[in-house]
Amino acid sequence: MKSIKIKLMFLYLTLVFIVMIVSGTYILSSLKNQELNKINNEITNYALYIDEQIINELQSPENFQHGLESLFYSAKNNMQCSILNSRGATIASTSLPYEEYNNQSIIKAMQGEESFSYLKERRDDKLIIWYNYARRSQFNDSDYIIFIRTNAAFFLDNIYKMTFTLIFALILSLILAGAIGFLFASTLTGPIINLSNKAKEIANGNLKQKIIINSNDEIGELTLSFNHMTQKLDQTMQKLTTENNKLEIILQNMTDAVLYFNSDGQIMQFNYAAQNLLGFKIDKINFEDLTKKMGIKNNLSDYKNNFSLSYDETIIINGKYLNVNFVPCHNKNVLDGILIVLQDITKHKKLDDMRKEFVANVSHEIRTPLTTIKAYTETLLNGAIDNKDLALGFLNTINDETQRVSILAKDLLELSRFDNNQMKLEFALLNLSEILQKSIEQNKILYEAKNQTINFAQKGETYIINADANRINQVFSNIISNAIKYSPNETQIDIFIEQTSKYFRVYIKDNGYGIPKEDLHHIFERFYRVDKTRSRKMGGTGLGLSIAQKIMEAHDGKITANSKLNEGTTIILRFNKFKENADEQN
Repeated sequence: MKSIKIKLMFLYLTLVFIVMIVSGTYILSSLKNQELNKINNEITNYALYIDEQIINELQSPENFQHGLESLFYSAKNNMQCSILNSRGATIASTSLPYEEYNNQSIIKAMQGEESFSYLKERRDDKLIIWYNYARRSQFNDSDYIIFIRTNAAFFLDNIYKMTFTLIFALILSLILAGAIGFLFASTLTGPIINLSNKAKEIANGNLKQKIIINSNDEIGELTLSFNHMTQKLDQTMQKLTTENNKLEIILQNMTDAVLYFNSDGQIMQFNYAAQNLLGFKIDKINFEDLTKKMGIKNNLSDYKNNFSLSYDETIIINGKYLNVNFVPCHNKNVLDGILIVLQDITKHKKLDDMRKEFVANVSHEIRTPLTTIKAYTETLLNGAIDNKDLALGFLNTINDETQRVSILAKDLLELSRFDNNQMKLEFALLNLSEILQKSIEQNKILYEAKNQTINFAQKGETYIINADANRINQVFSNIISNAIKYSPNETQIDIFIEQTSKYFRVYIKDNGYGIPKEDLHHIFERFYRVDKTRSRKMGGTGLGLSIAQKIMEAHDGKITANSKLNEGTTIILRFNKFKENADEQN
């Protein structure tokens, strides 16, 4: 009975059954009464005829038998007529031999009542049902009883036939009603079943559902509304999917790590940054295990019991500085989950450390010459100025230290201009070999003083680039002077140019002290010195390579270094070829 089709058919068949039973009962009762009235009228007519034509006409009981036989000689019926005296004894009858009757109708007739009754009688193993009628008749001073009976088998057989016909009609009606009800229910439930199946498809995620409308009734309107609903739902789901995809793309491309745990401590969502920052698998980790691995003493129960609880600290994991923020999510004072955001602040920490180191280095670089200048000045003021030779030596030292501060200020100003994109370059077509040769000549006094030689075999060739001549010369001079400065006496410095389809690469190779592997990637940082004591003794501000790197980046070039300790260092500068001479452009 869970099916609406079965319910409709059951209701329809029940209704038909009730109508058929009521109407059949009425029809059967009407036919029965009609047939019974017909028999009653026939019997009463015979009784009236016997009373008038036999008893009243013949008068003498001796003539009653002959009268009955004459009356019913030509009658074709199942009736048996008898005339009884006042005591109930048969004095004339169409049924011979005479029978003695004793039934309710005769008794009532003796009392003056006209009566009909049924009487069952078995003869020769056959059951006979008699329909009896008795009435009282008076003639002169004599009382008689007219008794008529007929075999009710024919009457009952007609009733049975009518009953069977009605039952057959009922069964046939139920079968036809069932077929019609099935078709009727199908017309109602078919679209509903179709709607139900389509709704299941929608529940499974298939929103491309449309039902053909076959009627203009309420079912048709429901189907139309369903199609409109699925269309709107599909559009809404597409929008939600698009928005979810956007959020997922945003989440997965965030540099900050994001993790979400439900109220049971199971992880529900995380992004790639979380996996990369933490360095261990988190797809199946729970809240308690994560906090243990992170070294944080946080319990999930604390957030369930304290709605205002939060956590915001900086921790170190795998050498990374992470800012950790726990955000509990509540709904109606019930904890839904906890959002954990991890922000990698390692670069910021390093930048902050570099800033502090930079300030310290600048302070140190300025304080050292200023201290020297102050000491020598005080010495001169205290009387050393009277000693001409000593005063000249002090003044030369003061001049050198002043020059050192001036160079430092100049280098810092240049770096500041590069950082703020305020450095203006004057581009022109240059020949790399000419610039290199010029830089070598500018450092001739330095390398000759150390009995060093610079080997540059390509000085007569042409390598055209588009660059600022002064800045490129500044880069070459800085690198060549460093090669001279950090190489022992009587060594050779090799300079050569290599070209590809896109670039020119300048190699400046010395045979000096070299740079340790752990320091190599730091040499372009500001104020960084591999050997701070030796570097300061040899002069320089520690900003030369940083400035060289900025100049190369401004020319869309690149500067790198290869080095082995105690074997020497090679600086590689890459320049883009001028487009008229290049086969391809980068």
